Amino acid sequence: MRKPVIIFLMTAAAALGAIAQSDPVAVLQSDAPLFEKQEACRLLSTSGRIEAIPVLEPLLANPELADMARYALEPMPGTEADAALQRALSVTSGKLKAGVVSSLGVRRDADAVPAIIPLLNNEDGYVKEAAARALGRIGASEGVNALESAIAQPGLAYAFAQSLADGIFFAAETLAAGGNASEAERLYDT
Repeated sequence: MRKPVIIFLMTAAAALGAIAQSDPVAVLQSDAPLFEKQEACRLLSTSGRIEAIPVLEPLLANPELADMARYALEPMPGTEADAALQRALSVTSGKLKAGVVSSLGVRRDADAVPAIIPLLNNEDGYVKEAAARALGRIGASEGVNALESAIAQPGLAYAFAQSLADGIFFAAETLAAGGNASEAERLYDT
């Protein structure tokens, strides 16, 4: 029983070693198996290679690789990754769009706020909730104002109301950490 497990682990370790030695961008452009492409995205998340962005961007609309593509893009420096995620807003829907919105929030992309605000009215609950939390993480005043307006509406579904509150809390925490205690306190009261 132990021998097949050991053989499997050795094979997996050899495959990971081979992927680590190959060019992750080339792996993504090849017909490599899904596992190898996921591992290539993981490697790109640590290298920050911005030349990989044009290869990662189409993967944002791929249900099998979107999460790993976002994982690779989120820590990348510069605005190129932000732009790729913003473009993905127009080609994704449902959970994939919610993921893209969440990544924009993780990156705190203030330029994405005008595109995220209308998503508070999206018919998809995942997208609405991701938009609320992302706007709070970004913390731009325009987005915070939209959160305050949305939470004041009567009859909100519980999950959406909770995500709006989360967004407002995220914004308040950012303000408090930045030394703006009075505005943070006002948001906490909201």
